[in-house]
Amino acid sequence: MLNRHERRAWKKVEQRAKLTHKMEPQTCVLWIPEACGYVQRFSAEGFAVIDEAQRAQRFCEEAAPSAALTMRDLFGVRVAVRPLYLHGMH
Repeated sequence: MLNRHERRAWKKVEQRAKLTHKMEPQTCVLWIPEACGYVQRFSAEGFAVIDEAQRAQRFCEEAAPSAALTMRDLFGVRVAVRPLYLHGMH
């Protein structure tokens, strides 16, 4: 059993570990339900969709909601932000 001094020291180490552990930002894609596809590209003139999330335009998690709102405002379509999981990709 740890004495009081050792418990406090161990607690400080655990707190420091929690503070230094940073999660990687999530990569996201935009899904358009009406088109049953992911946004491959978009601009003010229009957009294109694709059925594979791995080939869709990628956004960081901070920029994806803004891009989705911009698409909704420009084109009047529903847009969902979805995480992109890159397991096994090279």
